Amino acid sequence: MLHVGNTTCAKPRVPLSLAASFVSPVTCLIKNRAMVTGTSEDMNLKGGSFMENVMQYVQPVLDFFAAGFNQVNAVQGIIIGVLAAFVLRQYSRILVIGFVATLIHLIVDTALPVIRGAELKLPPLADVEWWKYVLLLYVGYLVVITVFYILKRILIRG
Repeated sequence: MLHVGNTTCAKPRVPLSLAASFVSPVTCLIKNRAMVTGTSEDMNLKGGSFMENVMQYVQPVLDFFAAGFNQVNAVQGIIIGVLAAFVLRQYSRILVIGFVATLIHLIVDTALPVIRGAELKLPPLADVEWWKYVLLLYVGYLVVITVFYILKRILIRG
């Protein structure tokens, strides 16, 4: 333990250089002062603003949706998404239609090489990365179908 004034900080486990041994207690003092005083300037040392803290948890979710959209963002995915949005009558059925669109995408991915003359190759069902890809496809189709469904409702009114 490092004792700096009234503050006790955990001693680092790795040996520190002379400069780092000075910086560590100073950093500990500043952080502890921010926790005790709670001034607005010192609050940023403690963890940032409220929006930064919220975005820390929201950003991975947004990144996941963006990755799913990028998986679908091809001609095949757009065609399947448009057809699925056209079939979608009530938005409450989006989860089922998204699942069916994902299945169609996977079937086309498997069957298209066979049609072109390649050997039938089954998907790697035991591979965790493949299941992540399937989940990303599903989320991507939820996004794409939602966008096209909104456009359909605005433009066609039906």
